[in-house]
Amino acid sequence: MRKVILAYADESQRVHGPVKKLRNDIAGHVEIIEPDSDALPAVSPAEWVTKNASKADFVVIFFAEIPIQSAVKLLVAVPLGEEQPVVASAGTPADRTSDNAISLTVDERAKLPDHPTILVAVFQSEDRDKLPPDLNTEPGACFDLSSSNGREALLCRLVHEPVDKRAIRKELLEDAAAGAFRLVIGVAMLLLGMYSKTDEILIPTLGLRVAQGVHYCIAAGVLVLLFTGMVALFRLAFYSLRSVMVIDRPLPGGRKVWQSIAMGCAAIFVTFVAFKYFPHPPQIKNLVDTQVRAWDQRLEESQYHDGGIREHHDQGVAQVWISSQALCGLLSSQPTWAMPAAKVRRVFTFIERARISPLELQPDARAELARQLTGSVKQADFTNLTQRFPTFAMAIDMIELEGGGMPLDAKVVDSIEQQKASLFKTTPSGEGWGYFEQWEWGVTEVAAWVALAEIQSLRANQPAIWQKTERDGVKLRIREVIQLIGKRQLPSEGGFSPIADTSNASLARTYSTMMSVWAMAEAVSPDLGIYDDAGVDALQLPMQRAIQWLELNATSNGWKVNPKNPAEQELFGLTAQTLCILGRVPARIGISTTAEAKFASVKRVLLDSAETWTKRSVSANDSIHDADRYLHSGDRVIEGSTILWYPWGVALMRSLSTDPALSTSERATAAKWLHQLNIRITDYGHWIALEGKSQFNYVPGEALIGCNWPMDVRNKVTP
Repeated sequence: MRKVILAYADESQRVHGPVKKLRNDIAGHVEIIEPDSDALPAVSPAEWVTKNASKADFVVIFFAEIPIQSAVKLLVAVPLGEEQPVVASAGTPADRTSDNAISLTVDERAKLPDHPTILVAVFQSEDRDKLPPDLNTEPGACFDLSSSNGREALLCRLVHEPVDKRAIRKELLEDAAAGAFRLVIGVAMLLLGMYSKTDEILIPTLGLRVAQGVHYCIAAGVLVLLFTGMVALFRLAFYSLRSVMVIDRPLPGGRKVWQSIAMGCAAIFVTFVAFKYFPHPPQIKNLVDTQVRAWDQRLEESQYHDGGIREHHDQGVAQVWISSQALCGLLSSQPTWAMPAAKVRRVFTFIERARISPLELQPDARAELARQLTGSVKQADFTNLTQRFPTFAMAIDMIELEGGGMPLDAKVVDSIEQQKASLFKTTPSGEGWGYFEQWEWGVTEVAAWVALAEIQSLRANQPAIWQKTERDGVKLRIREVIQLIGKRQLPSEGGFSPIADTSNASLARTYSTMMSVWAMAEAVSPDLGIYDDAGVDALQLPMQRAIQWLELNATSNGWKVNPKNPAEQELFGLTAQTLCILGRVPARIGISTTAEAKFASVKRVLLDSAETWTKRSVSANDSIHDADRYLHSGDRVIEGSTILWYPWGVALMRSLSTDPALSTSERATAAKWLHQLNIRITDYGHWIALEGKSQFNYVPGEALIGCNWPMDVRNKVTP
């Protein structure tokens, strides 16, 4: 509440009645500062006002020079209230204690401090011309009470318009401080909403709909905080600008206009922030994209100095299997992620160098290597270098080891490879690729992954991996790998062996067969042009025989790794992956009606049991049974692989949600479970990156495939 001191100019208290009425009108709206009974005449009025001026916002000085008889006429003509005013005579002033006003002479008025603001009130228009020089102020500080407009203007100025600049500034500063605090809170909430981890917490915890509701509530709160905060700051800015420009008069249009300008500026600012920086509502796609980018980055960072992808992000050596899996995932992630084409080609270079092709040093090769590598290695003595190597990559590893253990520069390795014929005697081999570069026998599924990586590189276009002149060479390599894989098909069974030996029917494995079918199915894609019509026809029978083998060995719940193992159970991850791959078989190859019915039955079993398996821990994966690792035809043992369930569960639901072999309601059910699985992608990501126990790179590699590889059903079948 603002404070006011009421005073008379000289003997103007003869209009005590109107002053008393005015005092009654403003009582309760302003605080009238008055001297107590002992204050005057102990001190002069000027001294009292000077002492109490710091407490007040205004000093109102009443001035009247009208004759006594005119005073009565004035009060009758312009009544200011129902109460009959008291008019004092010139010689006997009225009792002034009732109006709380004091009298100030011209000398006393001259001693008043600059603060507070002086307002002057007259009681007829003619009095404006009779004002003493010290009271002859600007029109905005002088009020004519002979009119109702003048009276209302004074009342409005006293009650509503702040005039004490220090009080105004204090109020504005306090308001601005509160506004700045609101801005800080609003920006903090905005940054929290922009933080990628927020969606990862909200969506799995609350569900998508509730998370979106929380987002909109927070967004509304942020907008209110930013708007009100900026209004307060703009008000302070306008007042400060007014002070700098020494503008003492009220701003044009009054406070409401400038308050509206401040609100308009704040609205423009908030609108800009909302469009530029406000995060989008929580979406499952954003949640998936965040994890996909993290996995892409992890795999790219795992590239070893020789170009391959290491087994693990933090340690280990490059491996063809994980390198090809990683490429399949990375090249499927476009445009979310684009590994530079040069890095991709380096991976393929490593893969080709790790192809099994026994090498033997030429008689003078050691001396030639010593001569060429002097200055590139710590010591150039290669007299103890091994004579034979299963792969060129292994030969480079041994040269590096004998040379002091430091990796060779890429240009040096390229130079050695260009002289490969003069340094090594090479023996052709149809083994393909082993688990590691030192292996002398190849694994069928590793070759299939290599073929898939090469195929996916032809699809990539952001950026394009190969120049137009290089694409024919890539297609030739793919056909060579498919030919190698085709030789692993068991003549009597139709299934595929994990190794080159096909003499024993017990060698057939579901994973080897399924991966071989996948590589062939993608290779005959008409959009890639890897095979002409004759080539596709040549692959039709081997693929149909493999699909028939999968049909015959499918149980009602899916597939085992080894159908002949009575102790093994069907593995969900293996079953889901097999169904996905069968959906990729082109219509031209053909799947029999009985096989389609069998596969559709397994799909429905997995849909019906989705309530259970979708809640399975992401780390609860199955492994190949010990008995299935040993191959009865010899001394070779295959890897005890872990079959991941989550990536292939996602891929399967993506496939079934568009599968024409299923009904509309079944496709909708698959889409619902895909939604639930995508919500759990954060759990899978946390498991991959678990501190101290982070997973090997095949885990994010297969996850990228499950989330991004084309899974549209290409063998169109009418339900």
